[in-house]
Amino acid sequence: MYKEKKKKNKIRMRFDFNRKGVIFFAVAAFIICAVSIIGTDMGWIDQGGVVSSLKRNSADAPVTYGKVLSQDETTENGKQVCTLKVKIQAKRTKDQTVEQNYYNIIQFVKNNPDKYDEIHYEGVAENSGGEEVKAVTFDVSKELIQSIQDGTVEARDIPKKAENLYILYTLTDEAETTADSETAETTSESESTSEAES
Repeated sequence: MYKEKKKKNKIRMRFDFNRKGVIFFAVAAFIICAVSIIGTDMGWIDQGGVVSSLKRNSADAPVTYGKVLSQDETTENGKQVCTLKVKIQAKRTKDQTVEQNYYNIIQFVKNNPDKYDEIHYEGVAENSGGEEVKAVTFDVSKELIQSIQDGTVEARDIPKKAENLYILYTLTDEAETTADSETAETTSESESTSEAES
């Protein structure tokens, strides 16, 4: 009788362990799926699996990142010209913050084939004081528009091919270099002052 009871307890313990294992893996799988889905929707994870602070728009949206604030169309010297203003947000790095604008113009051109002869792009963002500032601006010629439509130009090519490229000073590496040199100058000045005092 004792052996039967012991055997039943072993079977029960094995069943309990298996049931707990299955429940544990089911809960873990659910959590992983939930984080993946929510993360993609919230913009924590983009399609390339890179964590970002900005949600990627759908393929049929006017731009890849951010929100179109205005899309003004005019005719200048017989040319159809579009001035596109997009509100962007800071991403993890300065390069990513700037590059999102190049992806925006690629998507905009592909979604508006043969519509414009020239595009003036303006990416704006809020500074720490809440004011709207121009972050990245550039002009896209008819030739560049055609190259984007043909697929011969990618986002990484835009800085070399676009005209009148402007990048906000604080988004360039020069800002870091200047800040470092100013810090170095301040440090050397304070050192020389302390040496003079002693």
